[in-house]
Amino acid sequence: VQCVGENTWSADPPVCQRMKCVRRNVANARASPNFGRHDFGSTVRYTCAGGYRLVGQRDVRCVGENTWSADPPVCERIQCQIRAVANARTLPEGQSVWYSGDNVTYECFVGYLMVGGALSTCRDDTTWSTPKPVCLRLLKCDVPNSIIFPNKDVFQPGEYVAYSCLPGYTLTGQNSTRCLPNGQWTGSRPECQKVRCPNLVVNNGGVSPVSHVWEFGDAATITCDDGHQLAGSGQVINCQANGEWDGAPSCEAITCPDRNVANAVKSLNQVIWHVNDVVSFVCEEGYRLEGQAASTCLENGQWSASLSQC
Repeated sequence: VQCVGENTWSADPPVCQRMKCVRRNVANARASPNFGRHDFGSTVRYTCAGGYRLVGQRDVRCVGENTWSADPPVCERIQCQIRAVANARTLPEGQSVWYSGDNVTYECFVGYLMVGGALSTCRDDTTWSTPKPVCLRLLKCDVPNSIIFPNKDVFQPGEYVAYSCLPGYTLTGQNSTRCLPNGQWTGSRPECQKVRCPNLVVNNGGVSPVSHVWEFGDAATITCDDGHQLAGSGQVINCQANGEWDGAPSCEAITCPDRNVANAVKSLNQVIWHVNDVVSFVCEEGYRLEGQAASTCLENGQWSASLSQC
């Protein structure tokens, strides 16, 4: 300003106003102090809302007219690294980003048992609220040739299963067991072993195949010695589910019917004739023989020659 007359200046004297800065808003954050304008030299502190983390300068200072000491910070949403669990699916399916406050649920595949918590929450420090669970494989409790109760493939810890064998099998071992928390079963698994039939002894005959142990489902073929024929059952018998044979074979001697000729004397005084036995007749005095004097008992139970006459 310039003096232009007695106590007269060319302009009013200037005023020195304190410099101020306009507050800059940051999404998902609050400023403290919360003024619209801040004086030169004052400091503003930004604090992110829950679930967000601050990137940049927390405190900024007004260093000139609308001039701050640093760019405003950014509040980024907090994320947790997803933890994959072997032999399990993650729910909700298809979600790839997990923010603070989000819940994840693990579900073991069929045949696996979860050890640990199924639900976990993403926390503000980027960690999860619970340790990662483990899905342990459950042993199937099926036993060959058996029936189980209850009839299902997977059992939870504490559950019992009872075993019974199919017809033709007998149970060896405990008939029940309990599922343990480690996915194992108490005791050893029982076995269903085939029922055995008694050994076969056929007089005047043989059995094939040659075996010392006969089990359910086995078939035995009976053959008779020369001069004998099968009686009591068919040639093949089967070991049944009740441990008994479905037949009682025997080999009986083949016999030919007794022969007598009127007015003749028989060579042997017997009534039972076996294979290869020979009977002959001699006519009494005053008679003559018509036909063969001798006949042999054959393996078909018939005589080799027709009955002669005197």
